[in-house]
Amino acid sequence: NIGAHTLLMARMAGSTGRVIAVEPHPGIYHRLAQNICLNRLTNVKVVNAALADKDGTIDLYGFAADAFEQGISSLRPDHEAKTKMEVRSLRGATLVREQRIETCDFLKIDVEGAESLVLQELSDLISAHRPIILFEYRKQHWEKFGSDVSPILSRLRAERYDLYYIRRNVTRPLAGDQPPDSCELFCLPCAPSNIAKSI
Repeated sequence: NIGAHTLLMARMAGSTGRVIAVEPHPGIYHRLAQNICLNRLTNVKVVNAALADKDGTIDLYGFAADAFEQGISSLRPDHEAKTKMEVRSLRGATLVREQRIETCDFLKIDVEGAESLVLQELSDLISAHRPIILFEYRKQHWEKFGSDVSPILSRLRAERYDLYYIRRNVTRPLAGDQPPDSCELFCLPCAPSNIAKSI
């Protein structure tokens, strides 16, 4: 989006860290780039593309020009995002290669229901670097993509992640594979067993 999280992460990453922000909507991308410039951030790279399961182009649905809420865009149309445009699309492996991502500590995903697709595309990155992951879960949005969160959560547990959900600013452990219908999912990599035993 326009950078509320990107700016904070850039400050936290510091001069030796790097933030890669992926924003497909041309108008929002422009505002994000402006905000990075206004804040004189040199450790942020903005990629104007949608993460998808193909390299090339893809249809994106965004807000109307006169809409009050201009933060919503999606790979599926709905009442808030129905203005169709063609944007660049990148596979996860292409993003990793083009941006020369050699390490990853934190991954935030908010893509209006396509979170499962992005997590799948970045599965090799997750396995290799075991970043902390924060992603949005809105059941009604996921259903538009025919996605089920349960296999994703099972796979993350198999990768030795502890799972939590955040709802109304409260973080709780997630028991089972059915989180609340609207929440953020916070995935924390477990410490290696030799470290856990020494603590």
